[in-house]
Formats: sequence, structure tokens, C-alpha cells
Amino acid sequence: MKLKSTLNPLPTGFVYQDYQTKAVITASSFSELLKRVIQHRHLNGLTIHGNQEQMIHDQLCDKLGSEYCEGYGLGDVVHTLAKPIAKAIDSVAGTNVQGCGACAQRRARLNSTQ
Repeated sequence: MKLKSTLNPLPTGFVYQDYQTKAVITASSFSELLKRVIQHRHLNGLTIHGNQEQMIHDQLCDKLGSEYCEGYGLGDVVHTLAKPIAKAIDSVAGTNVQGCGACAQRRARLNSTQ
């Protein structure tokens, strides 16, 4: 699941509890929360996961429900599986497969077919 909009304020605020340190991290926006979570994990010598942003979405959506969140569609599943492959290709070949416009359109189309 993910937030329908990361720009709108949330009734619970932007609050995340790190699953390893149990520290509660708050921010005034989603982007600031993501930045603070990454900073917290870095300062504590913890792994910063490739899906850290999705982990924050999941935790927020567990608290908020469907009014503020939307389901994880097929396009998102394909994207999650393809992203590390695209990143590896980009690093080896010097390309920008991760920023592929057609891929973003395909992702949206797959998400809308459910």
C-alpha cells in the first residue's frame, strides 16, 4: 500500500517508528520523513533498504487505512522486481533505464487494470 498523496497533511502526522531501534521519527512532510529515517538509520549504522520509502508507506497506511492509502497494484509489483535490475544495468552500461518514461506508463497501465 502507499499514500494516495505524499503532499497532503495526515491526521496522524508523518510519524514512523524504526523497526530496529524503536525510535519514533516525525516530520512535517513525507519527503522530510524519508530524509530523517534515512539519516537515522545511517547514524545508527543500520542498513538503508532499497525499499525504505515503501516501508514508510506501508507503516503509515497500516495506521491510516483506505481513506488515505491505495492498494499495491500489479504495476507496482513489476516495478519493485525490475528496479534493482534496472539499477544494475544503469551502473554497468551508463544508461538511465530507471528513468524510462515508457516503463512509468506501463506501470500506471498495469495498476489501472485491476
